Amino acid sequence: MLASNSINRPRSRSASVLAWVTLMTMAPALVAAPEQPAPTVAQVQALLQASGTGNLGAQIGPVAAQQLSIALHRAYPELSASADPVVMDVVVSYLRRQADLDHVADRLVPIYTKYLTRVDVEQITAFYHSPAGRKLVSVTPAISVESAKLGQQWMEQILPGLQTDLIGRLKADKLIE
Repeated sequence: MLASNSINRPRSRSASVLAWVTLMTMAPALVAAPEQPAPTVAQVQALLQASGTGNLGAQIGPVAAQQLSIALHRAYPELSASADPVVMDVVVSYLRRQADLDHVADRLVPIYTKYLTRVDVEQITAFYHSPAGRKLVSVTPAISVESAKLGQQWMEQILPGLQTDLIGRLKADKLIE
């Protein structure tokens, strides 16, 4: 009898451990937090406006204009630097108009509602209405331009090494000769 109890004891411990592990893995589902309400369209639109995202021309225009200016100066080496403000004005104005015509901000609403709750949107919007949030919105275009310039310079710096590694791998994999 003792032998049979000692044989069964590990099984019951294993069963107990298995039951405990199962319970612990299921516990979050059993006591899941109630689903948070999604933000309304108006709340997301307010967030987009407060964050500057609703004004895509002003937010992405400077970076696009800088990239276009670089390309234009490469294609037209004689192009004066005085063309850069013209490029900036045209690109920002065009992107602003086109984003409005294409209702890009409205098309962002479902993306935001997919990832953010009503509380998230309220808190983020409150941040963008704070002095720090307003400052972030006002300096984001300049930060974006400088960051893009840094990224461009860095890519130019590392491109030779990247090309060497890529060509080496493609040759090793016999994808090129």
